[in-house]
Order: sequence, then C-alpha cells, then structure tokens
Amino acid sequence: MNKLYTQSFSELLGDLFHALGRTARLLMHGLQRASWPALLAVSLVAAVMLTIVPLALMLFLALLLVKLVIGVFFLARRRARQQRRHLP
Repeated sequence: MNKLYTQSFSELLGDLFHALGRTARLLMHGLQRASWPALLAVSLVAAVMLTIVPLALMLFLALLLVKLVIGVFFLARRRARQQRRHLP
C-alpha cells in the first residue's frame, strides 16, 4: 500500500501564507502598473461588490424567510380547516 504524504498543520499554514503573500505581491505589482482610469474602475467595482451584493443577498434571504413563515402559517390554517371538514 502506498503511504500518503501528510503535512503538519504548521507546514500547511506556512504554504498557505506563502501563496497568499505571493498573490498579494502580484496584485500590488499589477495595481502599480495600472492607469488611473483603470484604478478608478477597479475601485468602483470593488465598492459595488462590497456594498450592493451583500445587501441583495440579505434582502433575498429576508424575503425567503418571510415567504416561509407565511407559507407555514397558511399551511397550518389549511390543515386545520381540512381536519374540521373531515370530522363527523
């Protein structure tokens, strides 16, 4: 049977931080080379992603919760009404 190579948790965290640091350096290098209009576009897209998207998700979840609560309430009323009909 082949032996599996397992890393220790500290080695895994070290690799993760190394990869994140390298990615951050590449992003910073790309931002330094970008023009001002491109930086403005990136900042506007980031602002939209950080404000509008979470707001839309929370609104969706709130409306879904309201729909579920109303559905359960009306379903309980319908079941009670049907049980009253079937009683002799």
